[in-house]
Amino acid sequence: MTGPHTLLTVRGRYSNGSVTLETSVPLDGPRDVLVTFLDEEELVLVPAPAYEEIVRELACQDVQLTRRERDVLGLLQGGLTNREIAVELQLSTGTIRNYTSALYEKLKVRNRLEAVARAAEMGLLG
Repeated sequence: MTGPHTLLTVRGRYSNGSVTLETSVPLDGPRDVLVTFLDEEELVLVPAPAYEEIVRELACQDVQLTRRERDVLGLLQGGLTNREIAVELQLSTGTIRNYTSALYEKLKVRNRLEAVARAAEMGLLG
């Protein structure tokens, strides 16, 4: 049985607008289901209402921010420059550059605007 946060991976074939699964998938009654094709032979079935929450939960599992990275992220959200963040946290601008670089890498983004947007999507902002 599947719960509201279950991610199922099954094999099947797509042909002429329909999907044929190799094995049946019990879904506890009628549900809206999102089907995402991973390649020609695999697909994922996710109850549609839970899809965004599942993505957010999976993404958050991979990202572990330090207390200082969270501090810097919160100040980035406020639109502060590196210099302003450095003054606020009583650190050097070079240290703030290091923290923002670490944040960009962990969040898989290229700049502060993307970092704040991704963190919001992932529920990392308070």
